Amino acid sequence: MAELPPATIDIVPGLSLLVAGATAPHPQELLSSKEFLTLSQNAQRNYGVVIYDTPPALESADAYVVASRVGAAIVAARRHRTKVKDIKQISKALEGSQC
Repeated sequence: MAELPPATIDIVPGLSLLVAGATAPHPQELLSSKEFLTLSQNAQRNYGVVIYDTPPALESADAYVVASRVGAAIVAARRHRTKVKDIKQISKALEGSQC
């Protein structure tokens, strides 16, 4: 079984959390790195489900970078707050990022 970083915290049996730490000055560079790809591959091998929490897609490109690296995305929206046109814009962009 591949090792995950020591920042992995076991919350309850079967649920672990990997904390991100301090905000990086250039997060997209980190998310596009070989190290992030290796980390995500190890997490996917070690856990049944891996969820990546990113900043809002309309405020940052991080969600698109992560989605393209891991191959999938879930768009969460707030009822009566998020505009349908924004959801469509995000969905179209995610499709373009090949996830």
